[in-house]
Amino acid sequence: PGLDKAKATEDVIEELKGADAILIGPSNPINSITPIIKVKGIDELLMKLRKRIPIVAVSPLISGRPVSGPADKFMKALGYEPTSYGVAKIYQGYIDAIVIDERDHFLKDRIEKELKVKVAMCDTLMKDLDSKVRLARVVIELIEAIESEGSHQV
Repeated sequence: PGLDKAKATEDVIEELKGADAILIGPSNPINSITPIIKVKGIDELLMKLRKRIPIVAVSPLISGRPVSGPADKFMKALGYEPTSYGVAKIYQGYIDAIVIDERDHFLKDRIEKELKVKVAMCDTLMKDLDSKVRLARVVIELIEAIESEGSHQV
């Protein structure tokens, strides 16, 4: 009931408009990210921004299971495949690329061919500072690749 009344503040809109890139973190796509994207003003803005800046997501699923929480159950209940493919499908139209765990390497071609979303892979489990830095570097390299290819202007 609240989503139809929710509206992005001008500050949020201005910050998004001024961004050089947008990263959608590895959170539950159903009950965490999608409600934010569907807030009035955000949905349309993300689609417009995607034409000029890279928008990248990090999948919260590894081998079809979330690191924590019920993302897989929520996705399945709403008819989405509980995999990184399903996450990319939910975000299709909003993102240029997605980072998936290397254990899900077999999904890469399918995501790229069927959803037209670029894929980067690495160990996405952030268990210590080194693994967090490694993931951040992969995200930055992916954003730079999208910028240099101009592929965000799809």
